[in-house]
Amino acid sequence: MAEHTLGNAWANVTGRRVASVTTVLVVASLMAAVTALLVPLRDVRDNQRAAYDRPEWQSVFLVEGIAGADQPMTPSDVKVLRETPGVTGVWPIGTTEADAAGSFVQLRSWVAALDVPIVVGRPPAAGACEAAVTRSVPGATVGAPLEVALPGGGSSVAGQVRPIVVGVVDQGYPLVSGPSALTTCPMPSTQAPEQLVVATDTGQLPDRYVGESLDAAAARSMDGSTSTGVMGLLALVLAVLSLVVVGSVARWSVRSRLGEFTTLRVWGRSRSDIIGMVGVEQALLALLAAPLGVALGTVLAWVLVRSGGESSMVDPAAGIAVALPSASTIGLAVGGFGIGLVVLTVAPVARALAPDVARLLRRRGE
Repeated sequence: MAEHTLGNAWANVTGRRVASVTTVLVVASLMAAVTALLVPLRDVRDNQRAAYDRPEWQSVFLVEGIAGADQPMTPSDVKVLRETPGVTGVWPIGTTEADAAGSFVQLRSWVAALDVPIVVGRPPAAGACEAAVTRSVPGATVGAPLEVALPGGGSSVAGQVRPIVVGVVDQGYPLVSGPSALTTCPMPSTQAPEQLVVATDTGQLPDRYVGESLDAAAARSMDGSTSTGVMGLLALVLAVLSLVVVGSVARWSVRSRLGEFTTLRVWGRSRSDIIGMVGVEQALLALLAAPLGVALGTVLAWVLVRSGGESSMVDPAAGIAVALPSASTIGLAVGGFGIGLVVLTVAPVARALAPDVARLLRRRGE
């Protein structure tokens, strides 16, 4: 019986070429659009997580201060932290908003313990006035100085610094966002650093300090990325629109075949047989659409991820592969559209066949 139903379904698919091709093209197009969003949302993010899932990051912490304290840590507090058993290194992070070529840039201290990946050039050298920048910093060229104007007011070493740009930071690195320059130049002086990088040999931060490990900070940064949120919203909107479109195609297909369904009922076919046959037909159409939709979606995902220039999710030189969609992504896209197409087609068929044969004949004659 199953082979008979499958054979009839395939015969109907091939016999109704215009309707079948139309359905396949519509479903494949929608599947491609959804796949193009799912790859960055799931697979590229997984690749990034794998690239930055480093065991050593569990023993390095970003420390904000002492628990319950109203003020930043003083030099004496920092000294006590350095002398705490298990702590192997403490580095203050200076951060200030600055101006580079008339545009905003975040100037930060270069700290080797942060293990910032350099995709072009080399890391800044300690003791030199050098910088590694994100690609979004205007006017930054490897090997050339970068004019950075420091904000006025307060106590600063200089009103301007001119680091030599020696490297480019992977823009997918989760702990640096936006236009940033990480420099070994003297930063605006501060008696109370707002943040410290603390390395330990125990993997534990003393309880009296407030902070989080680098791997936890990286995960939080990736989870809260704006691009991911926007694409997640787009994927949700697209999924809803896809259901509307697929539902319209399904209703059109059912209306065009009401006469065929009535004839099959007159010939003695049961409602369940017809519904099962239609369900198999739609599943076959979804499977026919899958290779085209997934292939096109993979190409669109590559374009989406790679062609964003300074705002793209993955730096082309970072070595974070935009691989083929994972099995779970393909299953989600193909399975979602397959189930949607079957359900949205079978439901109106079941309603159309609800009356008995006599009433169906009267309806057909009206």
